[in-house]
Amino acid sequence: LDPDGAQAGHDLTYRWEQDENATWYRLWVGQAGAGTWHDGWHAFSGTGTAEVELRGHPEGNFTWWLHPWGPDGFGPWSGPGRFSTPDPAPVQPTLLAPVGATVSPVTLEYESARAEWFRVSVMRGGTVVHDEWTQDTTVDLGALSAGDYAWWVGAWNAAGGRVVWSDRGDFEITDGEILSGMVLIPGGTNEGEDPLHNGAYSVTVDSFYMDQYPVTKALWDVVYDWATHNNRGVNTYDFENMGSGKAPDHPVQTVNWYDALKWCNARSEREGRTPVYAAPGQPIYRTGKPDNHTEITQNPDADGYRLPTLDQYQYAARGGLVGKVFPWGDEITHSDANYFSDALGGEYDVSPTRGHHPDYDDGVEPFTSPVGAFAANGYGLYDIAGNVSEWCWEPGNEFNRPVASGSWNNYAFVLYSGRSYDMRLSDPDRADRFLGLRTIITSGF
Repeated sequence: LDPDGAQAGHDLTYRWEQDENATWYRLWVGQAGAGTWHDGWHAFSGTGTAEVELRGHPEGNFTWWLHPWGPDGFGPWSGPGRFSTPDPAPVQPTLLAPVGATVSPVTLEYESARAEWFRVSVMRGGTVVHDEWTQDTTVDLGALSAGDYAWWVGAWNAAGGRVVWSDRGDFEITDGEILSGMVLIPGGTNEGEDPLHNGAYSVTVDSFYMDQYPVTKALWDVVYDWATHNNRGVNTYDFENMGSGKAPDHPVQTVNWYDALKWCNARSEREGRTPVYAAPGQPIYRTGKPDNHTEITQNPDADGYRLPTLDQYQYAARGGLVGKVFPWGDEITHSDANYFSDALGGEYDVSPTRGHHPDYDDGVEPFTSPVGAFAANGYGLYDIAGNVSEWCWEPGNEFNRPVASGSWNNYAFVLYSGRSYDMRLSDPDRADRFLGLRTIITSGF
């Protein structure tokens, strides 16, 4: 009865009407050009329809026969049945979107019948900006710089055992894209009376984009894994610290200043941007560290990711407010930030709960909070005070580099919006659970 003709799948059910005198049936299946594919005896008795499922037919043309047997001996062979099966590999993927001009962030969409896994590869010029295996039919690329991109999708399944590639797809990121996960800090001057320093302050910056959150452990890992993958050959990055984090949606921490710069460059390369930082003998800073941290230079015109200067950080942290102690006003409690509350933190600390934040202290050791757990400032920046301190770029001195904000373990006065004015300096080799990073982009938007 079945199968017969063209078959859609590779797991097939053979069916026939039984002979009332037969108790066993020899089912023989042959593949054209390959000989016997199946030869087995199957027990059935009585009348009705018999069914035998055979799985994993390869692509090809098949013929099958039945030979019944019963207590009175063998019956005659059946006539032949014939059918064909398609290639078990996935159908060539179809690229759905994007096509033509688009803006960042970008989500790739594609489809393929019979696929179990997809390999998605994206290039800009001669640089691979994305290459991953996934079981999803969409991939979020995040922020990409302006330019022309090419992409391909390979489909794979276990039955076919090989990758079937799509045709090439092309898209263009136009100027003026919105940078995923970042907010625009409008250029200008913020000046007023500083309550902490009892004097005037004035900070002037050009417009730039800044990460909405501190770099999370999840984002750090995506870039870190890409940068350290052995298929990058001589362009492989090395880091002194892998980075730690309480959870994927918590800030990354335990990264030193050199790690932060390399990670910025890797994130830039991965997204097709121009890396910012160079070191002696390395036009793109990827490995090791120089004898002195001051030997590392930055390209002011590059469109890649970089650490903010202290002026940029202070201007962004104020969120448009003038002459305030914190990014939200003149007082602080545990409802505003993850920090250590104590009378020593200053008269502005009015939190009814003291010590480490009660929500982020399990009695064994306090810890970071998920990014975005507290309200944003006027520019849409979260955790710009508290949670983790963050590495900055300039200025520094011969021995140290600056950090801004304050961590979950700091008193309130360390979280002052104008605190970056104090130039808190740290050894660039420092890597601990209080210190993370946040990046900015100053050109190419």
